[in-house]
Amino acid sequence: MNYLPSEIKTVSAEGVRNLQIETITGNIELLGNEENEIRIEIYASKRLFINFFRKESVTSADAGYELVNITQQGDHLRIAARNNGFWKWDWLSFFQVSFRVFIPKNINALVTTTVGDIALNNLIGKQTLRTAIGDIKIANSVGEIQGKASAGSIKVGNCDIKADLSTSGGNVLIQNSKGEINSNTSGGNFKLENFSGKLYTKTSGGNIRAANISGEFKTFTFGGNIRLENMKGNIGASTKGGNINIQASAINEYLWLETSGGNIKAQLPLSQGLQIEADGSIVRAPHLPNFQGNKRSGFILGSINGGGASVKLKSFGGNVRIYAPKAELFPDVEDELKKKQYTWVDRINLEKAPDVTSKTSGYDIPTPVSELPRPHYRERNNSFRTSFKNAINRLNPQFVFYTFLFALFLIYGLNSILYFSLELLNPTSLEAEQNKAVFLANLTTGFACFISLIIFILFIERFLTKNWSKYTILIVFTYFTLMLARLFQKALYLVENDGGKYWAHYWRIMSIKYTETGIANHSTLYLLIPMVAVCVIFYNWQRSKDLDRKISEQEYQLLNLEKLKTKAQLNALEARINPHFLYNSLNSITGLIHDNPDKAEEMTIQLSKLFRATTGRSDQSFHSIAEELDIVKSYLSIEQMRFGDRLKYSVQLEPGLENIKIPRFLLQPIVENAIKHGISKITEHGIIDVKISKEKDLIAFQIHDNGPAFKEDLSGGYGLRSISDKLQLIYGNDANLQIENNDYKSIIIKVPVETLDKMSI
Repeated sequence: MNYLPSEIKTVSAEGVRNLQIETITGNIELLGNEENEIRIEIYASKRLFINFFRKESVTSADAGYELVNITQQGDHLRIAARNNGFWKWDWLSFFQVSFRVFIPKNINALVTTTVGDIALNNLIGKQTLRTAIGDIKIANSVGEIQGKASAGSIKVGNCDIKADLSTSGGNVLIQNSKGEINSNTSGGNFKLENFSGKLYTKTSGGNIRAANISGEFKTFTFGGNIRLENMKGNIGASTKGGNINIQASAINEYLWLETSGGNIKAQLPLSQGLQIEADGSIVRAPHLPNFQGNKRSGFILGSINGGGASVKLKSFGGNVRIYAPKAELFPDVEDELKKKQYTWVDRINLEKAPDVTSKTSGYDIPTPVSELPRPHYRERNNSFRTSFKNAINRLNPQFVFYTFLFALFLIYGLNSILYFSLELLNPTSLEAEQNKAVFLANLTTGFACFISLIIFILFIERFLTKNWSKYTILIVFTYFTLMLARLFQKALYLVENDGGKYWAHYWRIMSIKYTETGIANHSTLYLLIPMVAVCVIFYNWQRSKDLDRKISEQEYQLLNLEKLKTKAQLNALEARINPHFLYNSLNSITGLIHDNPDKAEEMTIQLSKLFRATTGRSDQSFHSIAEELDIVKSYLSIEQMRFGDRLKYSVQLEPGLENIKIPRFLLQPIVENAIKHGISKITEHGIIDVKISKEKDLIAFQIHDNGPAFKEDLSGGYGLRSISDKLQLIYGNDANLQIENNDYKSIIIKVPVETLDKMSI
C-alpha cells in the first residue's frame, strides 16, 4: 500500500454485524478498534505495461467513476472495488485497488481478493478469508477464522482462535497462540512455536518443526522431516520417507510416532509411568526404570514405573532410539525464544507502530507494514561496529603482508599470461617469431622441471638424509635435465633447420652469456626461475609428507592407547569376576567340610583345576567357545556337588561353533547369577540349560534356569552389569543382551558372526 491513501471514506457502524470486502487485484487489511464507525482507506494505483515497475496513484476523479462501491442491507455492509484488473479497458495497463479498513473489533467479516494479501489485527468474531495468490496474516485476534490461500503463506500470532487454515503452495507459521487450529498445506513447511490447545497440521512434501506445544497435537507429512521440541500433552506424528526427532517433557494419555523409511529419535519423560511399544529395524534404549516386558534388538514391549500413558514408536525400514531425560537432543528452546524480542507480529502491531497524522483528515494513520522501521537498528549497528573492530584487531600483520604479496603476484601473473597469449595469437606482431621462441622455451622448461622432480622424488630422495643435500642434488639434477632438454632442441634444430629467426631467438633466450665484466645478462633468469619453482614445489611436498606421517603416527598411537585401555578394562572386569567366583566357591567348600569331607576334597580339586584353566592364559582376552564351556561345566560340576539332587544342568553346542573366539568369562558370570538368584531360591528340581546356536547371521548364547522370575530392576546385579559392560566395550552396539521373563526364563546374548570373526582376529 502507498504511504498515504488515495481516498478515505467513513461509514457508520451502527447496526452493522457483518462486513464483506472484495477486490480483484490488491491487498486488504482489517484493523479492529473501539470506535463506532468504519473507516475505509483506499489505495488505488496503476502500472503501465511499458514501465511496469512504476506505480502511479489513482483517484475516483482520474478514473471517472467511484473506485469503491459501498452498499448496506440490514446488518450487512458490502465494500467492493470497481476494477477488473485493467485501467479504463486499456489492456496494456494494470489497475489495482487495496483497502485498509478500521472496524469495530466485534464485527464478522468476509474478505476476498484474487491477487493480494489479507491481514487481520485485533478482531473478535467470525472471519472468512480467501485469496488466490497472496498471503494471510492474523494477529492479536479472538474468535473463529476460516482462511484459504491458493499460492501464499499463512502466519498466525498472539491469537486465541478456532481456525481452519489451508494453503496450496506456501508455508505456515503459528506463534504465541492458543485455541484450536486445523491447518493444511500442499507443498510448504510448518513452523509452530508456543501454542496451547488443539493443533492439527498436515503437509505434502514439507518439513514440520514445533516447539513449546502443550495440549493435543497431531501432524502428518509426506516426504518431510518432523522435529518436535519441549512437547507436553497428547502427541501424534507421522511421515512417509522422513525422520522424526522429538523431545517430550510430559505425556498425558498417548504419544505415537510413525515413519516409513526414516529413523525415530525420542527423548521421553522416563520418570513418569509409560506403556512403551517400539518397533524398528534396530531399537536402542537406555536403562528403562522399573521395566517389565520384552526388550530385543528390534522390539520393545513393556511398561516402566508401573505403566501409564501409551507410547508407540514405529519405523518401517528405519531405526528407533529412545533417549533418557538427561540426554540433550535440542538446545533450550525457551531461552532461545525469550531472546527473540521482535517477531513478525510486532511489525503489524499497531501499539508498536509509530503514528503518522494526516494533515487533511485528522485521523491517526498507522504506518503500513512494509514501511515499519526495523527494530533495534542502533543496537545492531553498534554490534556491527564492535565486531568489525574486533576483526581488525585480530588481523595478523604478517598474514596481511603475505596476502598482499600473493594477490599482487597473482594479478601480475594472470595479466602477463593474458597479454602474452594475445601476442602469441597475433601473427602480424613485429615480435611474432620471438614470442614463439619464448613459448617453446617455457614449454620445454616446464616439462623438464616436471620430469626432474618426479624422478628425484621416486628414485633419489629416499637415499638422502640431510635437507641441504636434498635441495643441492635437486638443483643440480634439474639443471642437467634442462641441459638435456636444450640438447634435444638443438638436435631438432640441426635436423630441421629452416634458417628462420625462430630458432635464433630460442637459442638467444636459452643461452647463458656473460658480458666482459663477468655479470650474467637477463637470460640467466630462464634457468634461475625453474630452480626456485622446483625447490618450492619440493618443499610443499615435504611438508605434506611430514604432516601425513605425523597424522598416521598419532592415529597409530591413539589406536594403541585405545587397545591398551580396552585391555586394562577387560582385565579389571575379569579381576572383579574371579574373586567373586572364588568367594562363592570357598563358601560352598566350607559348608561341605563338616558334612561331607570327601566331597569337599573333590570339590577343592575341581576348584584348583578350574582356576588353573582360568588363570593360565591371563594375557589373552579371547578364547574359543569350547574353552568357555569347559569353564562353565567345571563351575556347574562344583555347584552340583553342593546342591546335590536340587541341581541338574545341560550344555548344548551346535556343531561347527567350537572354535569361534569369544571374550573370556562371557557365560560363567551369567551361570553363576542363575545359581545365586534362581536355583538357590527353590527347594528341588533346579534346572540350568546352556544353549549355543546359530540363527541366520547371529550367534545366540542362551542361559535358562527355572528359578523365580527376574526382578523388575536387574541393573544392581554385578554379574549382568559386568557382562553388559564387556559387550559394550568389545562389540559396541553390535551385541545385544536380552532378558526374557516368560515361562522359559532366560538371558540371551546375540552377536553377529561377522563381528565375532572380526574381533577375534
